[in-house]
Parts: sequence; C-alpha cells; structure tokens
Amino acid sequence: SLFEMSITFTLWLTALQLTTSAARIGNLIYITPFFSLLILSLVVGESIHPATFFGLLLIVGSILFQARSGRESGKDRHGGAD
Repeated sequence: SLFEMSITFTLWLTALQLTTSAARIGNLIYITPFFSLLILSLVVGESIHPATFFGLLLIVGSILFQARSGRESGKDRHGGAD
C-alpha cells in the first residue's frame, strides 16, 4: 500500500542524505518491499501470501550477490600487480 511504501522510501531518502557514499546506500532501495511487507504484517495485521516469500528471497539473494560482486570488482580495481 502507499502508506508503508512511503515510510520505507522516506527512510531510504534520509539515508542517502546522511551518507558520504551513495553507492553503499543504493541497494537499500531493493529492501523497501521487505520492510513494507513487515509493516503491513505487524501494524496492519495483513496476512502475507506464501508466494511472496519466494519473491523476497529473490530480492535478498540479488542484494547479496550485488554486494559480493561489488567487493570483488573493488579488489580487482585496487589490488593490481606490482
């Protein structure tokens, strides 16, 4: 719903304003659906469809993959041969 998405999006924008590295905060936008579902479940009491958990796993897996890939490419960039 619009309410919980606006809360998580506002938190993301605040994090962008407070950080010195927007690249580190960039992936947090993909966690917004997770927190939106959490707010819906805890505050509103809405039930979460089981298929939604599969989508959440894809999101979290993609974030972890992106974070790992970013670290590995940073090593390649800064760990050159002498």
